[in-house]
Amino acid sequence: MRRRVVRELGTVLAIALLLGGLVVANSELRRGSLVEQMDSWRRSVEAARSEQGLELLDWSLLRRTSGNRASGPTFADELLERDGERVDIVGFMVPIYEFREVSEFLLLPLPLECYFCEEPPMRDVMLVRMREGETANLVQEPVMINGTLTLNQGSNVEFFYTINDAQWGPGEEDGTLTRTEVPLEHRLHEPTQEMERMLLEDSEVEEDED
Repeated sequence: MRRRVVRELGTVLAIALLLGGLVVANSELRRGSLVEQMDSWRRSVEAARSEQGLELLDWSLLRRTSGNRASGPTFADELLERDGERVDIVGFMVPIYEFREVSEFLLLPLPLECYFCEEPPMRDVMLVRMREGETANLVQEPVMINGTLTLNQGSNVEFFYTINDAQWGPGEEDGTLTRTEVPLEHRLHEPTQEMERMLLEDSEVEEDED
C-alpha cells in the first residue's frame, strides 16, 4: 500500500514537471515570436525611411554601449561622434507618467511587453523630451523621432541617452496611429516610481557579439 502511494505520488510529480516544462517552453516560443515580429516591424519602417534618404540612428550602434548606472556608460567611438547632433531614430514609445499629451517619454527598440516584465537593459532605453510647447500621445506603432542626441556620460546617470527638442510622427509616411493599450500584466509599468526603478536597475550590460 505504502509503495503504491509513493509510486503514484512520483507519477503525479513527473506529470506536473512535464506540464510545467511545456508551459515554460510555450511561453518562450511566444516570447521569441513576439520579439521577432516587433523587431521586424521596426526594421521595415527603418528601411522605408532610409529609402527616402534619411540617415537613421541605428539601435545596433546604441546596443554597442556597455556599462551600468553605477559605473556609467562606455559609448562606441562612432556614437560619440554624433553627440550633440540632430538625429532621426525609429522606436516604440513607453510612458513614464502619462499616456496622453506627454512632454517626456521613453523610446525603446521593442515594445515593453517584449521584455516580459523584465527591465530593459539601459542601452535599450532612450529618454525623449519634446520640443517646448509640443506634446505627444503614446501609440502602438513604431514612431520616428527627430531631435538632438545627448550622450549622458559619467557615473550614476539615469539614462545613457537623451533626445532633446524632439519632434515626432508616424514611422510610416501617411501611416495611422493607434493609442497604446498596455496589457494587464504590465499595468505596474504605468506612471509609477516602480517602473522607473526597474528601468534604472544596476545590472551589467554586456556588449553584443554582432
